Amino acid sequence: MMVQWAQQAFKTAWLVGVGTGPYEGKEYILAKPVVTVGRSDANDIGLYRERDLPLKAGVLRLEQGVWRWEGQPVPVNGVVTPQQALRPGDRLRLGTAEFMFQARGAQPPETLDAWALQGNTQTHPLPFPLRQATLGSDPRCTVVIRGQRVAPRQAEIRAGTQGLELVALAEGVQVNGEGLPQGQRRRLEPGDLLTLGAEEFALIRRRG
Repeated sequence: MMVQWAQQAFKTAWLVGVGTGPYEGKEYILAKPVVTVGRSDANDIGLYRERDLPLKAGVLRLEQGVWRWEGQPVPVNGVVTPQQALRPGDRLRLGTAEFMFQARGAQPPETLDAWALQGNTQTHPLPFPLRQATLGSDPRCTVVIRGQRVAPRQAEIRAGTQGLELVALAEGVQVNGEGLPQGQRRRLEPGDLLTLGAEEFALIRRRG
């Protein structure tokens, strides 16, 4: 009990399981500068139930105050990458399990403006305050878009220190008629025209 109390009292960064499954709500405290992750119990974070995960998938490394994922390519916020700096609220998928990175005293960037995607026949308000929103036809997406050629997870809109940005999670994403390859990102401005599959929307500020 004393060890658990000390870990909770001094933890500065951790992963927490999200979604459903055996790791839902489970916390893994990042208690040293290099934390190994994999299927084997020999790792600091051993996910033995994830049979498709390598015995050692990679490490979470702290350098100059920033945590990074380094190792096997894994989806971070839906974009597969072998190396990625992490910010609070980022989501890592390890095998079939998904975890959210958190840090004490930090909050994910957000915008205090209210935004929406306005189409010819439908308007989709984005969450307020906006940190990140997944767009796609999957009912589990933050914003569910019905239409032709819309992928289950088509794109993601994130709030950052420089404003909003769009990340393409699948092919078929355009901004102002210019294609955005899968895995690429682009900063957004009010009035930008977004094409998701065969559906078009303008990014607008909401009133009220």
